[in-house]
Amino acid sequence: MRPRRICFWGQSRYWWVVLIVGVILIIGGFSYWLFPAVGYAVASQLFGWMLVLAGVVQICVSGGVKQPRGWGWWLASGIINTFIGFMLVRSVTLSDSISLCACSLIYILRRQLPLRSDIATTTSFLVDRSA
Repeated sequence: MRPRRICFWGQSRYWWVVLIVGVILIIGGFSYWLFPAVGYAVASQLFGWMLVLAGVVQICVSGGVKQPRGWGWWLASGIINTFIGFMLVRSVTLSDSISLCACSLIYILRRQLPLRSDIATTTSFLVDRSA
């Protein structure tokens, strides 16, 4: 097996898109640093819209043709994400006050999703499978 030499320079015609996104992110970082109250409000609104998008995608995946294992948990998580996302988008003050709680709740749900789907598809771990 020969080691492959990877050269990224000149491999993409859209290098300028990465450059523009990088410049925008640097400007956004400095503006967030200079105006933290406005930056937190914008970040919490973006978090709300991302939750709405993630919830819609989870609902679509759970009802798709190739349903994942534990599709009911995907559906429940998608509904909860969409609901919390719309609650955050609806009001900036509400979004500022519960953004951290919503973030932690979503993190807990995302960590529980693989565990719940594994539990739903397996039998008990106490069963002796050697026989």
